[in-house]
Amino acid sequence: ATVGPLGSTSTGTELTSGATLDFGGFGVNIEPVSIIGTGVGGNGALVNSGGEQINAVRFLTLTGNASIGATANRYDIRGASAGSPGTLDMNNHTLTKTGSGYVAIVHTTVNPGTGHIDIAGGSLGLHATNTLNGSASNTITVRNTATLDCFQTGTWNNPGWAVLMDAGSTVTNSSGTAAGEGPGTLNGAAD
Repeated sequence: ATVGPLGSTSTGTELTSGATLDFGGFGVNIEPVSIIGTGVGGNGALVNSGGEQINAVRFLTLTGNASIGATANRYDIRGASAGSPGTLDMNNHTLTKTGSGYVAIVHTTVNPGTGHIDIAGGSLGLHATNTLNGSASNTITVRNTATLDCFQTGTWNNPGWAVLMDAGSTVTNSSGTAAGEGPGTLNGAAD
């Protein structure tokens, strides 16, 4: 077995409710990580207090509703490539992005079950080729002042997740062509 910063990558790392894994600018990459809860002080079960880390984690599993936080430094849930994707197994739970910073999901297969993504703060990016399994009953909710950023996004699987936008939220396409096929709902006044 390969040994990574958290020990053997074959056994994975499981965080319990109230715990936080701080990448500190480093990545666990192929180490499977399981999370639950909002982390220490409600700042997220995953955070990054170090420099930008675009290969923070490749295989992420939710064992309950969980928050990932970011303040100043970006980190990614990232597969190696479209042909060698990472996985985000949500197991019918909600993943909430908190904090003012940026987290990206890149080259990743998202298996939601009946789960949802809630962008409560900062930005969550969908980059390159992601496969969002599920249906229009799965939702990405973008809260006031939060952003869903699409960057060269190639795949939103049919029939597509529903995107729900609160007043004051933003959806951007910062590069390339983004194609989403799910329904969209604006909750509030549009400018």
